[in-house]
Amino acid sequence: MFGKIASGLIVTTLLAHHAFAAPVSVFFTGTVDGVANPESTFIVEGDFVQGSFSYDSEALVTIPPGEYVNVITDLYVEIIQDDGNGGGIAYLVIDNETGDIFVGSDEVSFFYGPPPLQLGNNFNISLTNGPSLNNSLLDATNQMIAAGFGVIYTMFNDGYGTIDNEYTSGNVNFIVDFLEVTSVNSPLTGDLNGDGFVGIADLNIVLGNWNQNVSPGVWLDGDPSGDGFVGIADLNTVLGNWNAGTPPSGSAAVPEPGSLALLAGLIAGAVSRQRPACPQTV
Repeated sequence: MFGKIASGLIVTTLLAHHAFAAPVSVFFTGTVDGVANPESTFIVEGDFVQGSFSYDSEALVTIPPGEYVNVITDLYVEIIQDDGNGGGIAYLVIDNETGDIFVGSDEVSFFYGPPPLQLGNNFNISLTNGPSLNNSLLDATNQMIAAGFGVIYTMFNDGYGTIDNEYTSGNVNFIVDFLEVTSVNSPLTGDLNGDGFVGIADLNIVLGNWNQNVSPGVWLDGDPSGDGFVGIADLNTVLGNWNAGTPPSGSAAVPEPGSLALLAGLIAGAVSRQRPACPQTV
């Protein structure tokens, strides 16, 4: 039911991101900012919340509006209270549960218990007022993976959660301070769109953002090199891994290597005649 954390309130190791794959893991933290029945629970405002769960991002790629998909597994949630000695006491309040995901136009929510939330055995995290997600679980997942550390700050304006079970005796609300989605599988170098194949779609991402300053390391913005600028280094990453992986069904024919070399030469020539927006090693 509870355990002791010896050194600090939280110690966690997060895996590298930039990957796009079906199985993913989610880690989150938060701070309790509301307790419905403080006289009936040990939880108080200011307590620390942390948890994790997994899901399959391709279980139902497009979620019909207003519907939920049951894909969450291994849901764990802890409430951590300061012990007054530089450490904390962790109370496991949700242990190895399954749950649902809702994706709207600009919202993604993770649930345990019967949605929508009612009094009873429930948990949820909702991220709202974010980018266009198009009701697509796969799109939402790829965007959250690409955003990397602290996705709550870089993608969504609001993040909040609720726990309601025998440990809370009513709603305990918390603000989501941090959330990261990490691919369980290793990334395929050059596969910027995450379809498991390095090809035209990935090349188009680079060319569509060519010569632009972007958020460093966001593959969906064409920056696999991680330098914050879409240029020759990113093009070389795609071309150097051309045709790697398995082509998606129904994909169009890809250019021959000679055509790609010519394309790279033309782009390199253009770069030599036009100075990029920020320093770039060619």
